[in-house]
Order: sequence, then structure tokens, then C-alpha cells
Amino acid sequence: MHLVGKCLKTHTHFLLEHITAQHVVFQKMSPHETLFRLEPTLSLERSLVDHTTLCRFTIQDFPGDYYGEDMPEQAVFAGGPTSLIFVVDAQDEPYDLVLQSFTSVVTRALQVNPQITVEVFINKVDGELFLSDESKYDCRRDIMTQVTDELNDAGIPDGSLAIRYHLTSIYDHSIYEALSRVVQRLIPQLPTLENLLNVLTATCSMEKAYLFDVVSKLYIS
Repeated sequence: MHLVGKCLKTHTHFLLEHITAQHVVFQKMSPHETLFRLEPTLSLERSLVDHTTLCRFTIQDFPGDYYGEDMPEQAVFAGGPTSLIFVVDAQDEPYDLVLQSFTSVVTRALQVNPQITVEVFINKVDGELFLSDESKYDCRRDIMTQVTDELNDAGIPDGSLAIRYHLTSIYDHSIYEALSRVVQRLIPQLPTLENLLNVLTATCSMEKAYLFDVVSKLYIS
């Protein structure tokens, strides 16, 4: 499934493709609760995240097969700085059909918003198939190769679209780190925030400094 979010103040769109991650990060549901409390997403759903002026957006969640001709691209992808997050279930091989859907939605999104940013969350890298880091990296490399081939076949040449890949799990910090990086990419004030934190660390002799959204535990800078 996919999730779309729009920042209310900066008009940032945040598209995420996994409702379990949404509930764990933004609604503080226990990862284990998602196994029996959540139903599959069957239609477009919208929810509001409004924690601070830097972490404020509308999330539009749509199921993984939501790619019909009646898909409202203008409503989903247009309007401002936008990030599309496509979640691939790392435990559900082969990935061919999923990545064909990915190519379809990316192609349509680019037609509406050429400035869209694209993130791929390779999720569920927490099972028995991924006990070692090497197995996780192999999975990421295979998906990256397939994505490149699919996009080339669709007329999107390699290097024309900057896609970032993240290995994630709702059972550890990786989902928070990945979403933090997505949010940072969409904040117009990020260079200013980073500069202020650099001044703080230099002035106070700190090794590092982070700016967190307390509610979601995402680090803004």
C-alpha cells in the first residue's frame, strides 16, 4: 500500500506506502499490536500529522493495487515538494510484480510532479532470511538492479531520478531513521537548521546535536 502526506505549512507532500509504519511512528502503536489490530488498506485514506511547524503534513494512504485509470494523480502527487515512499516486502519474493507497480506509479507521478522525490523502503528485513547484514545488502542490491531495469524499460534513464533505498523494520530504529531522512529531504529550512546546530556544537564543544520531533521520535536535523 502507499501513503501520501502533505505538509500544511510548507505544502510538503509525504507519500508513504505502509500503514503499519504510520501507526507505529505517528500513532505510537506497538509493533506487535499491528499484527492483530490493523486491517488491510482497501481504499484511499487520509490522516493528519500535526506535531510542530516542521513536522506537519497530511498522509494519504492507498493500497498497493491502487493504480487504476481512475487514480487521482493530481490530488495525490501535485501541490508542492513531494516524496513518494514505496515499500517492498523483503520477505515476499519474487519482486517482479511489485516493482512493475512501482514503475507504473513513478511514471505517473513524474508526469504530474517532475520534482517528486522517490524513496524505496525495503521492509521486514528482520526475519530468518536476514540474520546477517550481508543478506540484507544482497536483497537491496537485487531490488536496485531490478528497479533500474524496469525504469529503463519505461523510458526513464538511469541517473535521471534520484532514488534512495532504505532497509527498514518496524521492530527497531531503522524505520525512524528512514522516515527522518525523508522528512529532512523535504524541509526547505534544513540548511539553516543544520547551520544553527553546527554553531551550537562548536560553541558548546559538543560532539553532535540533533533536533527531534518529540512525539514521533523523528530527528529533523
